Amino acid sequence: MYKYLLSIPLILFPYLLLFSLYCLLTGFLMAEVFANNVYILLLMLIAFALIAFVCSLVMIVLALVKKEDSLALARLNMVVKLCHVPAYIAIFILSVIFSLTVFGIGFVFVFAIADAFSIVMSGIYGAIAAWAGHRQNTLKTECVALGILQFMYCADVVACIVMYVEVRKGKRAQTECTLESNPVG
Repeated sequence: MYKYLLSIPLILFPYLLLFSLYCLLTGFLMAEVFANNVYILLLMLIAFALIAFVCSLVMIVLALVKKEDSLALARLNMVVKLCHVPAYIAIFILSVIFSLTVFGIGFVFVFAIADAFSIVMSGIYGAIAAWAGHRQNTLKTECVALGILQFMYCADVVACIVMYVEVRKGKRAQTECTLESNPVG
């Protein structure tokens, strides 16, 4: 359960970026919360990114110390990556729109940095899942490729689904092997 709680800041980070843009463009909550200061809004966004990064680091430590189940980590990775897809689509569309004007280039730059930061943090979850799959023999040689693909845009979503399916197949094969070697009766 703690794994899902630690992943909440990471899941919400791209959506917070979109919410910050909404606040900036519409003035929603700018006067009440941010005192009409864009730097306070930016500071809040950076603080939340650091919280998400610390949660990712804590997740690494806990996964290494507790030797988490590879299937649970692959499932968590898939949930995080699939939750990011709508935000990435919205950010891509807004980036294309903002890149058409000179005034929007700053937004595109901030989106690119935030997306890169987000992909690194979510890639950490995928790399941990690939490592756990290799450690528990549910992934074979493909664990290196799947671990690397976790840090590449678009390929990370496909890789996380493939990793989940492969780890699940590996778990089933291990269970069947155990049942065949220890017959009942």
